[in-house]
Amino acid sequence: MLLTIDVGNTYLSLGLFLNEKIKEVSFFHTKKFMENNESLESLKVFKNSKISHVIICSVVDEVNYKLLYFLKKKKLQYTFLNKNIELLDIKTSVKGHIGVDRLVNIFYCLKHFKVPFLIIDLGTATTFDYVNNKQVYEGGIILPGIDISLKSLEVYTSKLPSVKFKKKKKIISNNTEDAITSGFYWGYLSMIEGIIKKVRREKSSDFNVVLTGGNCEYYKNLSIFHLVDKYLTIKGLNLIYKHILSNEQF
Repeated sequence: MLLTIDVGNTYLSLGLFLNEKIKEVSFFHTKKFMENNESLESLKVFKNSKISHVIICSVVDEVNYKLLYFLKKKKLQYTFLNKNIELLDIKTSVKGHIGVDRLVNIFYCLKHFKVPFLIIDLGTATTFDYVNNKQVYEGGIILPGIDISLKSLEVYTSKLPSVKFKKKKKIISNNTEDAITSGFYWGYLSMIEGIIKKVRREKSSDFNVVLTGGNCEYYKNLSIFHLVDKYLTIKGLNLIYKHILSNEQF
């Protein structure tokens, strides 16, 4: 079996795959792992003796050394995708760096969707990535994620409470907590809808819209999205290993 690890700013997302099928998914706080790199031992997935390989993508440099040390200690063979990103062969017109997790998402969508498409990731940061009808990644948008925006509202105001993000049916609320919840749920949705419209206008093109990231499931079943999948990145890692890095079954 293959273990995929997506190292994000907030969580390590781990997926155990047998071919195309996810057998198990775990999430582990990145900060907790940084404080104690042995803490991953508590996860059930590492008690599985049938792991044949581990594939990793990471956007947190400080985690990489500790994670690789942990995997070596467990005597697990691994591929660290940052060093093999040229294998993806993704065409891009963008000068500069794009996070490896976003490249993994693009790779997955290129295999499953017709171009053009727009990928929206509701993670620690909210990102938009656009691939045109020639399969070329043109660029994207980055703005603060939902959870850190909620946290900053709590930290930088004296009277506003801490609120957990959730779906809200009504827009207008008659108390502070519900008003914040409504503001973030409907505010982010309105922002997403607005940006989709502006990209369509700018590119003079229709496209598929894919939503992923930790908060994506709050917006599932909306017609503006062609796919809502919290596990997009770990599925992309599985696909990369299967199609590029290994000719063997696992």
